Amino acid sequence: MAAWAVLSSGLAPATCNRILAVFKAICSLAAMHTSAHRAITVYGRLFLQNPYEHYLTGDEAQRLMRALEKSDRLEVFALRLLLLTGARKSEVLKARWEHVRPNQRLLTVPLSKSGKPRHISLLDEAIAVIRAIPCVPGCPWLFPGHAPDKPLSDIYQFWNKVRRGLGLTDVRIHDLRHTFAILLVNAGHSLYEVQKLLGTAIPARPCVTPIWGRHHWWLQRKP
Repeated sequence: MAAWAVLSSGLAPATCNRILAVFKAICSLAAMHTSAHRAITVYGRLFLQNPYEHYLTGDEAQRLMRALEKSDRLEVFALRLLLLTGARKSEVLKARWEHVRPNQRLLTVPLSKSGKPRHISLLDEAIAVIRAIPCVPGCPWLFPGHAPDKPLSDIYQFWNKVRRGLGLTDVRIHDLRHTFAILLVNAGHSLYEVQKLLGTAIPARPCVTPIWGRHHWWLQRKP
């Protein structure tokens, strides 16, 4: 299988890399279990990763928020939470009502990417978004999916329509998480504070309590 055949499909380079890696793994397993014991060779090189990431400016973030506030679709609430918390998409879409603690201003992720529980700090705006989400009786998910007892699995189609309407066609959903980090750093917060809020791996050192504004964090600077 030639690598160019994958790239010619129009997929992003990073996606092509994942497809090739999975295909090579499948062929390796097939070679291990074939009766002929014949090696299977996959021809193809990995591509360079996607060459850009787009971080929203403060003005772009505000423009996005204003556009989202005009709709009451379920995907809108998810996107607003992503921008207001810096959470991963899966952490928001798989959130359960039982894990929301508005009095403590926290959303708990029982099992995060690091393999440990994670507590996401909630701004007043994030709490307001959560309280505005329609609660479906008997459903544990903040964002119920189309299948019974399943959370919303993807919001790409809706996001693609929103970003194109705003002229932000190269902004990915994951870039909202990066934007959260960049805007906090620009507002004067330390990298350690931002890493702690994002739940990313950080060097061992004394705990620092994050200090941030309760409202509109992308407009504020620390004193």
